[in-house]
Order: sequence, then structure tokens, then C-alpha cells
Amino acid sequence: MTYLAKLTCHPGAVRWAAPELLSGEESTSVATTQSDMYSFGNIMLQVLTGNVPWCHLTRDFQISYQVVIEGKMHPRPNDAYVTDWYWDFMTRCWSTTYTDRPSAKEAVHFIGSAFHPSTSPQSPTLSISGDERAPSTSPQTPTLSISSGERHPGIACNDYLRGDTNAPYHAYFPDEDDNNSVIPPGDPLPQPVNYNNAIHHNWVNPNMQQNASLHYYMQHVLRIQYLHANRSIDNLIWKLVHSSDSAREAACLLADLHRKSTRGNAFSAPSDHDVYTRIQRSLATSVTGGDAYASLCMVSYVLFSGGQGQWQAFLDSACEFSIKVLQRNHFAPDSALISCSESIRFIVKASMWFDVLASSTLIRRPKFLELIRALYDPDIAVQDGRLELSMMGVMGCENCIVLALAEIADLACWKDDCRRAGRLSVPELVKRGQRIETILRSTNDPEDPSIDTETTHPRRLTFDVFRASALVYLYSVISGDDLKCPQIMSNITETFECLRRAEVLSPACHVVRSVVFSICICGCLTDVPRYRKYFLRRLQQQTDTMGNCARVAQHMKEVWSRRERGEPVDWRVVMQQSQMLLV
Repeated sequence: MTYLAKLTCHPGAVRWAAPELLSGEESTSVATTQSDMYSFGNIMLQVLTGNVPWCHLTRDFQISYQVVIEGKMHPRPNDAYVTDWYWDFMTRCWSTTYTDRPSAKEAVHFIGSAFHPSTSPQSPTLSISGDERAPSTSPQTPTLSISSGERHPGIACNDYLRGDTNAPYHAYFPDEDDNNSVIPPGDPLPQPVNYNNAIHHNWVNPNMQQNASLHYYMQHVLRIQYLHANRSIDNLIWKLVHSSDSAREAACLLADLHRKSTRGNAFSAPSDHDVYTRIQRSLATSVTGGDAYASLCMVSYVLFSGGQGQWQAFLDSACEFSIKVLQRNHFAPDSALISCSESIRFIVKASMWFDVLASSTLIRRPKFLELIRALYDPDIAVQDGRLELSMMGVMGCENCIVLALAEIADLACWKDDCRRAGRLSVPELVKRGQRIETILRSTNDPEDPSIDTETTHPRRLTFDVFRASALVYLYSVISGDDLKCPQIMSNITETFECLRRAEVLSPACHVVRSVVFSICICGCLTDVPRYRKYFLRRLQQQTDTMGNCARVAQHMKEVWSRRERGEPVDWRVVMQQSQMLLV
């Protein structure tokens, strides 16, 4: 088995492979004798039970999730042949600390012991034969025989003999009706589809390298992509990235970007003829849930590459899908959001949040404006208190913040339209602004009581930062970019204090990354040297090379420089010209 140690690819099949080969970590992704011993334990299990490892799971990604993400060991089967003696050796082979696994020499000794009942009287004899039809040579001592040739990884091939009988056995896998369907030897596994799920599953079977990238994405990228989401999203995201080719490719791209950024390599978004065109082509037809998640991943890809690039088309695709979900019930988008699957609900909320923040960059009304009002406006919404509608668990903001930011973007567009038409009413502008201020002063979003304070506290601080900076945004629309406006100055001070309180968190950078929008607004609208220096320093403290913090810092410096030269400057116009996404 030691020849596998010379390979630099990801060898083997997922059902038998060691977790370190599937983790995506380059330092542990080369096969070794220890990883061979993990596989040996799985071969023992197959020989003793007549079933492939993890026979109750039909897909490779399910097995990978159990072994790598959950760190679980194969459950002990209810089989007389799996004695305590055998089981103890198999569990040693499956140790997550690979240096604790038995050596190949010890395995040879163990097999030798199995051939001699005197050394292990309680255990049946284990024999591995190249002749799968060889009859039992010792009726008193049961033998297990397995052929080394298999037509398909994880599928029993031809007729295996079990015990001292001549009857062949087959592989059993659960079917869609939860019955055990017999899979004839050598046939591929069926591909069941859960038709009750809102996601259309075009299940893919990634190769080992792609599978390793997906594990890397789950372990290292997802937490950065959605900083305030708890680990309950892991399973649904894992299913999403396996539900379409585009989702799988987009997640692998994010994993590759993170790998390169952690090595200190500058990395920018790919060119039009590369990945954008390829994934966008897959989104040109009907978009599924997996495709919509691929679009969100591509928005994150641009964001992690600096925040500038062709993110609008991907965001539009995700928004179009999400709006259709909410419009299934024309009179009750809240019911549509509550009744859809968790995966689709996550996509809708993330798309909604990105759309609201993008509206400030593009100086346009949010696409979700009317739906957000129907969901969260206290004068209209019916079920605003339902946990399924909460934005807190996804983006760390209460529903009122999402509504207020959407209304401020709409107010800015209304003001520009009225000014161009020569009919701007200042009293009406103030009246509308006061209503938005009332929304921002409210607190009506539920927290999941099962969430621990370690997760809740950063969310609350993020909410406080967004509320204070949203008021800065609001008063800049009402009063213009008047840096001496008392309301703007006081709420910049409040944002500053909230960020100071977040410094005690570990890691505090999570709060900073999630409120880049707030830092940018406040940084652009203050002339207080202490505040400018602080906002700039918080952005520059982001030590990794992923994200848009460096670009946002450059943007703020540009606004300050133009203002100091006496040039008229509107921070929103500068943002629009840069086409930067503030997420």
C-alpha cells in the first residue's frame, strides 16, 4: 500500500478515503501509509458485513460531510461478524489523529492472528481471496471472501460469498420511499430526487480535487462570506453547492481565491472571457436555487477581489430568482418566505440584503422595495415577528435596518427626481425622513433563543453600527453632504463609539468586515481628524488580502482629497463612478 504515498493527487474513492485526503488542506492531501490504514479499516468493514462503507448514504458528498465536516466515525453495524476484537482494530484505523493508526506491519500481524483461531478464539477467520467463488475450506470456521476487482467505487461487483454458504449477496441502498432497493452487482447508484424540496437538484459528482476544494470552501470561506450566520447553514449550503454545476464551480473559485490570498498573492477578478462568461452562460436559461446561490458566490468573488467588477449581472440573476419566490403569493410574500425551504429562504434574504446595499452604490431604488415593505413595514406587515422572516441570523441586522436602508435609497431617488423636475418640497422631504427615522429607532426583530451570546453579541454591535450609520445616510439625503449638520455629526460619533465597543470581541475584524458600508459613509462625511484616522485604521487592520477594505480606504481618501481641494463632491456619485459594492 505504500506506493500510494508517492501520489500527489487525491487517490481512492470517497467511501474508503481518509478524511485528511478530503479536507482540501495541501499539507495533508498527499496519501501516506497512515491514510492507507484508514482505508484498510473500511475494507475490513466491507469484508465482514458484505456492505460497502457508509452503505446507508448514497452520495459521496454526504459521506464527505459526515467524515470531514462532522468528524464522525462509521457507526458500528449490527452484525455478528463484527466482534469487539475486529471493531477495536477498525476504530484504531479510523482515528482522526492519523499518527495513532496502526502500522502496516501491525495490520499484517492482525491478519495473521485472524487466520489462527487459537490467537483469537472468539473471532471468525478473515480471508481475502482473489478467487471470489472459492468454497469455504473450513466449515467449522466461517470465512469471508471478497474480490479485489470492482467495476464502480462503492458498488459491490459480481457475486461475493458470505460465510460458509454459496449464496451471492448484493449491495443495498435506501431508495426514495425509504425501502431497501437491491442494486444488482456492478450497476451504478440511482440518483433520487426529493421533489418536495424547492431546489431543483441537478446533482453533480465532483472529482476528488473539486471535492477537496468544496471542503476547503466550507471550512475556510463560508464563515467569511456570511460572518453572522450560525453553523446551522452549513448543511443547507453543502447541499446547495452540490445541486448545480455553476454552484459547485463558483464555490471552488472562492476556495481558490482564498488559498491564493492567504499566501499573500494579489488577486483580481477574472476577465470577461473566463469564468464570468462560463457561469453566466449557465444562468441564461431557467435559474434554479443552486444557480441563484452560484450568482451570490460570484458577487462574493468580486467582493473578495476588491469590490470592483461585473457583479451587477450576477446580483440581478439572484434577485430575479428571489423575487419570483416571493411573488408566488401575490398578496402575502411573508407566507411565501415562510413556506419555502431553508435553502431558498437563505438565498432570498442574502439577495435582498445585497440589493439594498447595492442601491446606494448604483443610486437606484432597490428591486425588492415593495416586497421589503410588505415584509417589514410595521404599517403593512402581518407576520414581522416570525423568526423565519428575520434578517438577524443571516446578516446581523434587524428587519427595521433593511427596511430603513431601502427607504433611504428610495428617498434619495425621489429627491433627485423632484429636483430635476423642479418640484422638490422640503417639508415633504423632511416628513418622509422623519418616518424613516422612526423606523430606525424601533427594535422588533426576534433572536433565536438557542443562539449563544458569543454569536449574539457581535450581531447586536453590528446592528448598532448599522443603525447609527443609517441615520448618517438619512441625514445626508435630507441635508446634503453637510459635514457640519448636527445630526450627521452626532451619529458619526455614535458609529465611532459602537466600533470602539466591538474592539473587545474576538475576532473584532468580523464586525468591521460586515459594516464596511457604515465605515465608508461615516468616513466620507466627517472632517474630524480623529475619526478619519480611526476609520482608516480599522480598514487597514484587515490583515488578509481578501475583501474590499483596501479599496474602500482608497475611496475615502479620494473623497477627502477632492473636498480639501475645494471641489464639490457627493460620496454617492463617487461610489457610482467606481461601481464598488459596499457589502
